[in-house]
Amino acid sequence: MLTWHRPPDHVWHRALWFSWKKINGLNYWEENRNTRLSQGRTEIKSTKITLAKDFSAKVEIVLSYHPPDKPEIISEKRTILFGAPTAEGLYRIDWTAVFTATGADALLDRTPIKGEKGGRGWGGYAGLSIRMAKETRGWKILDSTGRRDMKIHGQPNAVWVDASGKTTGGKDSGVTILDHPSNMRHPSPWYIAKGMPYFSPALLYNKPYTLKKSKSLTLKYRVLVHPGLADKGMLDGEFKKFAKN
Repeated sequence: MLTWHRPPDHVWHRALWFSWKKINGLNYWEENRNTRLSQGRTEIKSTKITLAKDFSAKVEIVLSYHPPDKPEIISEKRTILFGAPTAEGLYRIDWTAVFTATGADALLDRTPIKGEKGGRGWGGYAGLSIRMAKETRGWKILDSTGRRDMKIHGQPNAVWVDASGKTTGGKDSGVTILDHPSNMRHPSPWYIAKGMPYFSPALLYNKPYTLKKSKSLTLKYRVLVHPGLADKGMLDGEFKKFAKN
């Protein structure tokens, strides 16, 4: 098990998940620990799951973002493709999301970063995120530029970030997130919290973004689960293949 679903320190961390931080000022990220609800609602409207005999799968989800008991602000059509695993245990998760502002303009924002008014050292996060299992805390984090660990945090120009190390079973393994070149602000800065561990392509890190009414935003990511430690050559090749997809 490489991820952690709803850890006690951040119960809203859901292993591998996507969440905006703020939409038009409402928090869609953190949950009230008693009600388990966020200020803003992320509502699943429909799901469709297609399984194949080779253990690949396609998951289609329609989501609605809105304030409690109020009309929708953003709709999302999410498609997640789980590739068939190789004999060595490598597999890919291709995550595509199309967001459409259906109500009014939607301001996508985050906690401000240092240097901004009200800035925090932990500001800047939002988007596709992975919370790794506590057993992976000693793992090394590497990006496509060769930077390691916290030297990656908040920095631009990396098209992928990998966390790899030894599992509790004694096997070397890793997880990589790849940022597709068609994405807004590609390559985005990355948010790194090595002590959790947690990492995320944080496209809102430096500034918010307004999705205009009736306009759409498409984001594409690949998550690669692989045997062995991070191999920069292999991961660079994986990005080139993903970029052509």
